[in-house]
Amino acid sequence: ASQLMLKDLKLAQQAAIQTLIGDVARQRGDTPGATAAYNQALQLDPGQLSAQLGLGLVAVGQGNWGVASGYFQTAIGLPGGADDAEAQFWHAEALLRQGNLPGATAAYNRAIALRPSFPAAFLGLAQAQHALGGNENLNTALATVETAISQQPNYAEALLFKGKLLQQQGRINEAEAAYNASIRANNQLPEAAFRRGMIELQSSRYDEAARDFRRALQLQPNFPEAAYWLGRAYYAEGRLEPALQAFQQAVGLNGGYIDAVFYVGLVSEDLGRTAEAISAYQ
Repeated sequence: ASQLMLKDLKLAQQAAIQTLIGDVARQRGDTPGATAAYNQALQLDPGQLSAQLGLGLVAVGQGNWGVASGYFQTAIGLPGGADDAEAQFWHAEALLRQGNLPGATAAYNRAIALRPSFPAAFLGLAQAQHALGGNENLNTALATVETAISQQPNYAEALLFKGKLLQQQGRINEAEAAYNASIRANNQLPEAAFRRGMIELQSSRYDEAARDFRRALQLQPNFPEAAYWLGRAYYAEGRLEPALQAFQQAVGLNGGYIDAVFYVGLVSEDLGRTAEAISAYQ
């Protein structure tokens, strides 16, 4: 019996090592290497929770939340999985993206109960609450995301989401302040720059808006809305050639962004390019 226990212990140790190898490979972007290491860990120890989570995170990195959900569900079913905050969190993330709001809410709350200081889980819970719709849920989501920020003051994604909620409530100055804080915390989020640009545009601060729309496009080149509103900012300033280029970019990125097509016609007409204008209107 003692020899069997020793053998099981050695297998578990080897599985843990393979899981660490998988984690390093995944962080380096080596998806095949990570997948192979995690699978090897599970062959050694089918109850290796971290390896199951690792396979789910590989699927997340590939944008395949449906596959990831299966791994996270399996992880929760393993010994200790139901009481693992990380497993509950990622299960909730998958459920949220699949539109299962009650399930996501329950899993986020379970993760928070297991780990009360868990900013990412509070942000996810706020997103699930907001998705339920209604003013009451909007207020609840705002209070929840404030908790995430209180736990991690420089949490750029939570600050961005707070700004979106405030903007939805019509609290524009507070929303812009939240976007400013998000950008200060992490200037690599294209949505934060875009949303701040929209507020600046509505306030007729066209130069500032154009700057933020350009920044959003720099961070996310395939962002037709940012190109379109960049064109609108230029057009409001009477900068017709840059506006036309931005509208054409928006059309090219989206393959038929109707508002941008109309403005291609409008700007072409203003520039005296009648044939181009007619083509765009048609």
